[in-house]
Amino acid sequence: RRMLEIKFKEIVGTGIKEFININRFKEVHKEILASKKSFSWIAQEHGYYDSAHFIKEFRKYTGHSPKFFR
Repeated sequence: RRMLEIKFKEIVGTGIKEFININRFKEVHKEILASKKSFSWIAQEHGYYDSAHFIKEFRKYTGHSPKFFR
């Protein structure tokens, strides 16, 4: 398992967990731009366990809250 993680990081440039989080964020960002669903609904649909976690991760990748993009 560890060798797979090391090779993944060498090839992709980031760890597996971070790669998954980035891709999940990209899907969330697209949905925020394309729909009028509530942020809590979108967060729940994409596997965030609460709104605070969703907003924290959103700010991590964009520097802004989700409201900035609506």
